[in-house]
Amino acid sequence: MRYSESHSASSPDHRKPARCLQAAGLVLMAIVAALMLMPQSLQAQPSGQKTGHLRVMSYNMLFEYNVPEQPERQWVNRLKWCAAGLKKNKPDIIGAQEILTFQLRQLLDEVDNYGWVGVGLIKGDRTMERSENEAILYRKDRLEVLDEGSFWFSTTPEKPGTYAWGMKYPRMCNWGKFRELKSGRIFFLFNSHFYVDKDKEAARIEAARLVVERMKTIAHGYPIICTGDLNGTVDSPSIQLLMNEAELKDAFAIAAKRKGPSDSFHGFKSTPKPNSRIDQILVSGDITVKCYRIIDDQLKKLHFESDHLPVCADITF
Repeated sequence: MRYSESHSASSPDHRKPARCLQAAGLVLMAIVAALMLMPQSLQAQPSGQKTGHLRVMSYNMLFEYNVPEQPERQWVNRLKWCAAGLKKNKPDIIGAQEILTFQLRQLLDEVDNYGWVGVGLIKGDRTMERSENEAILYRKDRLEVLDEGSFWFSTTPEKPGTYAWGMKYPRMCNWGKFRELKSGRIFFLFNSHFYVDKDKEAARIEAARLVVERMKTIAHGYPIICTGDLNGTVDSPSIQLLMNEAELKDAFAIAAKRKGPSDSFHGFKSTPKPNSRIDQILVSGDITVKCYRIIDDQLKKLHFESDHLPVCADITF
């Protein structure tokens, strides 16, 4: 008995290699599990990058199909005030709504170093000068375009100019995939204009569902910014669906600092209409909002750039 105990204590344990392999397997499984739990945006970004910093703007710039009688509403005057506002506030990227293609070209002639992505609402191209364009403007010295696309809020979303769900005219979304040049960080921006009629919330809900679907398909794993005149406040069913199913947050609600009024539509009046924060910036959970501002300089001077105020957010990601 003593011999057996002595022999057992001093003899080599042939099970050690198997135990080592088992331990290595457990470590590998733990690493894989950690990667699976890591936020998708971290997995998508190359390693060793700096934090990205952006000033994002959402702005309904108001189409001009016909020249209004009131001088303050005419694009020839609004153009110079709008250009001055962009030069002063220096947004890095802008989700614009309603601006006609000819207005967009004139605006870009007035400001330096901005490019744009997107196509027109009616034909899905850039040739129709009097077509609304939910364009995305970006600073060429700050951002690089990696990809872009468009879809329409209808049952045939790839077909330009189509609409459904009781709408009387088309609405759409332009999106872009961008790289911030300084940090190398990659992000997506989806810019939409939802249908306006108050009794067509069902159409806005379907549009929101389509945006969510495309975000999950196109931008999975990356920081997402959603801009737009969504013709609803954040408590409306369509925007609640968009936020909940795409896991987006209201930039206004999570901002560390807020400036300006709390509403964004003024209709050429000196004060915004109450409960009119229909111009939205929504962001994914991997984006931090440092400051949110509804810029009301035009109301103080009565130099109307549009019937909406620009909404701006300083973000990091």
